[in-house]
Amino acid sequence: MNVNSTKILYVLWGCPNKTFLFCILFFFSISIKANGNDINNYLQKINSYTRFVAPNASTEKMSSMHALAMPSTKVFGMESLSFWEKNKMSIAISGFMGIVLLMFIRLLIVDKIRKARKCERESIESYKSLINNMPIVYIRCEVKFDEDHIPVKLLIRDTNTIYKKIFYPEEEVIGKDGESINHELSFELLKYIRIALSERRSVTYHYFMEKKEKFFDIVISLSNQPGIVDLFFIESTELYTTQVKLQTANNELSLALQIAEIIPWKWDLVKKTIVCDSNKAFSFNNLNLDTEDPIEIPDTHYFAKVCKEDRERVQKAFTALKKGRTDKVKEEYRVLNTDGKHWKIDWVEVHAAVERKDSDGKPLTLLGSSLVITERKKRSES
Repeated sequence: MNVNSTKILYVLWGCPNKTFLFCILFFFSISIKANGNDINNYLQKINSYTRFVAPNASTEKMSSMHALAMPSTKVFGMESLSFWEKNKMSIAISGFMGIVLLMFIRLLIVDKIRKARKCERESIESYKSLINNMPIVYIRCEVKFDEDHIPVKLLIRDTNTIYKKIFYPEEEVIGKDGESINHELSFELLKYIRIALSERRSVTYHYFMEKKEKFFDIVISLSNQPGIVDLFFIESTELYTTQVKLQTANNELSLALQIAEIIPWKWDLVKKTIVCDSNKAFSFNNLNLDTEDPIEIPDTHYFAKVCKEDRERVQKAFTALKKGRTDKVKEEYRVLNTDGKHWKIDWVEVHAAVERKDSDGKPLTLLGSSLVITERKKRSES
């Protein structure tokens, strides 16, 4: 290696690791080619030498002894070298550099594999962190099937942190049969898992865990792995308690309104219908109503029972409310009513206000109530 080569190596030393290695390989490949050319030139010069005189005495003696037997024109030459003898240095250096190149390629592959495994570990850690930090219970189950491919058993494969707080420690359930942990819950889950598998969709149902005194909305989701289902338990105890309290309050309010003979109603001005309680003060026997649920009737039919003497005044009051000229309505009017046998006239007091408006301020729905005041009218007249 000459001085110039040494200078090149000195410059390459400051390159980054992989670039330096590549440059070294490139430099040596050029050197190998140059050295190989020098060796081949040298061998060609030797082969071109076809005559020589043996320098030692044995050769001279042999020449005198066989002078008569050998023609004077006989010459001696070197035997031709084999391919290996001619190129063994180039082959050796090329093989060495090939090994170095293969090691370099192997290092690159190992580095890529290491980075891929690192990314995979980070993804798994991120997934576990997400699952463990969820504010809901998560359970991954393996479904066991019978000969008819019907789910018959659940094996718990994984849970999250909140599961251990609400139910059981993780070491007590992983790998165990769900039936041995909670027979009732396992039976319910298998029933809905059959539905999810047959219809290929997620299933949600409501469940009360008596032992924990908690309500849950359970979501059954099919995994992309065969025979695996993901279960999400969303606690809804507070929501259920609130719904029960609200239903109780509505029942009490409805009872109070019924005792006071107050009839709440809602008038949809777009559909021109009125929703009211079927146990109303006005009789609509011609509608053949056999239900106690709220009913929806045309507004024209609702006010058709208003006596003619009061109808125009009531219509003007509601027109003013619908056009925004007033905020609420309070009117007393007479209606024609029946108990199924006899017709009679009742006095009704109505209160109404705008419930909802559109973007232009035009009323869409009215909310009101009607109260039968016939007895009060009789007392005031007497």
